[in-house]
Amino acid sequence: MSGYGTITSTSLDDLRERHSNRLIVRRGALPDDFAQINAYQRFVLEQISGPSNPPMIPEVAALGEIIDRNPFVRMYVEQMLAEVPPETRHFTTVDMMLKAINYVVHTAPVFKDVKTIAWQFPLSSLMNFWMMTPSGRAVLRMPQLNDQINVLMKAWCSYLNTPESRYVLNETDEGWFCEAAYAYNDLGSYVIPDRSAPYWGFKSYNDFFHRDIKPETRPVDAPGDNSVVNSPNDGVAWAVQNDVKAYDQFWLKSQLYSLEDMLDHLLDQCIEMLLHSNNVEEVFCGDHDLRRKMRPILKKYLAADEEVDVEVRSKMKHVQEGTRTWEVEYQRIQGDVQRRKGLT
Repeated sequence: MSGYGTITSTSLDDLRERHSNRLIVRRGALPDDFAQINAYQRFVLEQISGPSNPPMIPEVAALGEIIDRNPFVRMYVEQMLAEVPPETRHFTTVDMMLKAINYVVHTAPVFKDVKTIAWQFPLSSLMNFWMMTPSGRAVLRMPQLNDQINVLMKAWCSYLNTPESRYVLNETDEGWFCEAAYAYNDLGSYVIPDRSAPYWGFKSYNDFFHRDIKPETRPVDAPGDNSVVNSPNDGVAWAVQNDVKAYDQFWLKSQLYSLEDMLDHLLDQCIEMLLHSNNVEEVFCGDHDLRRKMRPILKKYLAADEEVDVEVRSKMKHVQEGTRTWEVEYQRIQGDVQRRKGLT
């Protein structure tokens, strides 16, 4: 009993099944075996159990305040920790959870070895069991908590952009430049600034992580031809859903979404984009006011795109879709329709 309600039990078999079905596991970014994640969590537990912990960064402290001040968030977080099966439950209190998160955001991912993937994704490995409990699935979707975790991750990203994060860029057995890591990550296909320099010339961990690919390694097909679409990454199309309604529920990364949720994300991007300017005028307007005014405009233009697509396709019934001719004609007619409707 938590004090707020009965704790729903989660068996180890349930946890293992949910873990195996996670997209991040199915695509190999986290191991299917619990042993690695358990080992990493035990390591973090050892680090935070000592007399000297790294200073609590403001973003983690703010997360603690949100949990402490909101009874429902605190209820779910406490139950989330308690619902993890005893065999994999390493952090039993909110304080331990915050200290563990704080430890991770003071570190850079370690290569470890080719089989120990958990250390390469430390925050995912730390939160892995929490996310799969009933209370974890509920609380980690709450905007109060989720938004602050995003803030926290940006703070961690800022650390990974600093020179201090380069301590893992070395040629020791667990470093990202060791022989096994070099082969595992195919570093010969990437631009290495200066292999004779400290840290091979990389300015930070993120500078290494986002390293440039040698142009000859991944040639771009038909550069300058707008009718040819190149994949922006090494990913593959995972799923396609058609005729999705505004409030339909569909799955992305093992989470339920709707088009309205995705519209909120677009509004976030638009608001952030407004701040990227050389001209600054300070006025007061809450985010909710901006969203209220921007939402109908965004919907209008999204609807206009759909209307344009329908009209363009109605004029192309004589051309076989999927052919190069279809792509060229689509672009030409689309431009004509957009100009006529005053959309360009």
